[in-house]
Amino acid sequence: MKSKIIKIVIVIVLIIAIVLGIIACYHFNKFEYNDDDATGNTAGNLYNGGLFCEYNGYIYFSNPNDYNQLYRMDEDGDNIEKVHSDKPRFINICNDYIYYVRYNHDSGQEVVFRGNMFGVYRMKINSDDPVELYAGLADSLMLSGNKLYFQSYNDEDLIEVKSVGIDGKEVEKVSKDDFLPVSVYDEYIYYSNVTGNHNIVKMDTEDNLTMTIKTGNFYMPIVEDNVLYYIDVENNYCLMKQDLSTGKETVLTKDRCINYNVSTKYEVIYYQCENDTNDHRLMMMDLDGNDLTLIEKGDFSNIHITKNYTYFYRLQVGADKELFYVKTGKESSPKRFQ
Repeated sequence: MKSKIIKIVIVIVLIIAIVLGIIACYHFNKFEYNDDDATGNTAGNLYNGGLFCEYNGYIYFSNPNDYNQLYRMDEDGDNIEKVHSDKPRFINICNDYIYYVRYNHDSGQEVVFRGNMFGVYRMKINSDDPVELYAGLADSLMLSGNKLYFQSYNDEDLIEVKSVGIDGKEVEKVSKDDFLPVSVYDEYIYYSNVTGNHNIVKMDTEDNLTMTIKTGNFYMPIVEDNVLYYIDVENNYCLMKQDLSTGKETVLTKDRCINYNVSTKYEVIYYQCENDTNDHRLMMMDLDGNDLTLIEKGDFSNIHITKNYTYFYRLQVGADKELFYVKTGKESSPKRFQ
């Protein structure tokens, strides 16, 4: 009798263990979807290549000192560690998932990559197992809600904008027109037309319907806190902003701005100006165009703003690009990233 009871207890314990194991496995593997207004990086960072992305006290970045592979570090730049051998562009992070464009074609690295050299990938933070969401040459990746928007290249070498679910399902053609899907605000994508005009257009991510919101010749529209920032090409490429509630326009700088990044969170704008052959410089100012500060003379690109530091590349004739950084929103001399 006693042995029978023991056997029954063992069977019950095994059943409970199996049930708990199934429940644990389900929760571990359950895919977590995002809120509809979720984003993965700032529009300004994505315009500049999405090489840096700030998330939960870490900076995830493409490390130029190790073949542009995926690394992370603390917000203050310490504790640098390798995450994966993939070479990411347009890094987006949300709900502990990293989304990026894989670009593993560079030579000089003695590593054998598994799978395709290009594509759109998702990887859980603290894992080492990227999941392919889209195979093929892609560019300009942006997360909006539960979709990833990106440029793709078809067989005729034409560029079109597509989307794919963060679960890898429902690849759709969003537009046959070529535009940069990197700027999203309140579930609308903002971009400059490239076919026939350069008006600023917004696209509803719900139904892909578009509406022209500003007619003219504009570039790099970014909307943050209901304010539209953009470069006015016809007005000497000056950097402008417009309050979308009141319609009020403000000239932020009359410099000839060819690239910029804005962060309303950190209340700062960095921009590269090229007024003439001998007047190329990286500048900083506040959101109203005041407190104008020279960061460094020369040619700079890929400006990325994070909490403590702003990162950018120096361009030099006949030399590789070098990564530098300064304290975000504070006057300081650029330091070379080691």
